[in-house]
Amino acid sequence: MADANESSTSRRSWALFLLVTALSASGLGAIMNSEKSEARAIFLPGPTSSGHYQIELDCAGCHTASFSSTEDLDGACVHCHGAELTASKDSHPKSKFTDPRNASRIAELDARSCLTCHVEHAPGRTTEMGLSLPRDYCFRCHQEIGQERPSHQGLAFDSCASSGCHNYHDNRGIYEDFLVKHAGEPEVLSAPLAQRIDAKPCPSEERARLGSGGGDASCADCHAPQAQTFASGKHGMRAARGLKRMSPALARLPMKASAAGHELACASCHQRPEDPLFASVTACEGCHNDEHTRAYRDSKHFERAERAARGEMAAKGAVTCATCHMPSGEDESGVMFTSHNQNDNLRPPEKMLRSVCLSCHGLAFSLDAIADSELVRKNFDGRPGAHVLSVDWAMERIQ
Repeated sequence: MADANESSTSRRSWALFLLVTALSASGLGAIMNSEKSEARAIFLPGPTSSGHYQIELDCAGCHTASFSSTEDLDGACVHCHGAELTASKDSHPKSKFTDPRNASRIAELDARSCLTCHVEHAPGRTTEMGLSLPRDYCFRCHQEIGQERPSHQGLAFDSCASSGCHNYHDNRGIYEDFLVKHAGEPEVLSAPLAQRIDAKPCPSEERARLGSGGGDASCADCHAPQAQTFASGKHGMRAARGLKRMSPALARLPMKASAAGHELACASCHQRPEDPLFASVTACEGCHNDEHTRAYRDSKHFERAERAARGEMAAKGAVTCATCHMPSGEDESGVMFTSHNQNDNLRPPEKMLRSVCLSCHGLAFSLDAIADSELVRKNFDGRPGAHVLSVDWAMERIQ
């Protein structure tokens, strides 16, 4: 009789176990299949890099059915970053390493795959720009640089990517011919070339409701390039993936507690057209609370913005948050517009040279300024305390 009871109890236990397992699997499956579920975070194998953490819950954005295929993951990287690499004339494209003549280099560092240098969910070894490889990786292929260029003798192997020197993908700002062309420029150009696009009255009836957070759809009808670039930047990339909109509470940068629950949309910045500095300065300060932002109003740049707002100087000479972080560009038809991808030229900082800094300043001064981390924190209120030798070396090579 006891054996029968034990057998019955065992069967009930197995049945309960199978039921719980089935329900758990069903629940977990529902979470995975729900595109907007915040509960997906339980599946993350580790924290995501600063460039991707906002869209980490969109697992299918990177992982296909094969999930761990290097080829598929590389394809996901190119899907988002391919156009940018093309525009930057990628210094190390995959085609360079599929050339059989570079087979020996691939043995040292397989640069055919994005994952060789950028491994996600590995916070212990991931640094700026999502790099998960030791910073001396340049030495794998360029061991002879000290002999080829006497100016580089004695430099540390992990200093190649120091500010004002080399970047793996985009070296346009420090090509030798570019450095030589801009050598000898004054610190401040006599005729600043900064271009801003004057805001025009919005004819849409939705404009009256922007203050309540609406208007994104109707805005995109007339401002397609702005909407597209907004969706590519950190302010809009979550919404573009079908996730909950970005809010300061989700940011890793210092933000004001009072703005924590505010979800970002067109109306977040464009709600006071009568105030020329609201969208380009005040709205930014409403959320961001880092040293660079807090120091802006004590800088020479803000003085110019105020003068322009009062009509004391041309609007194109103003330097606001948007002037540097949302520079003007051209759409497909060649019409100028303000890019709303506010992090497009932010990393590495040399990307700002062509689109921003050189509009008002000489190249050597600009390189020194962005290389001085303390000056950057003070929002460029003062003079550079660093000196980048790139221009000096370029001039020495042609003499």
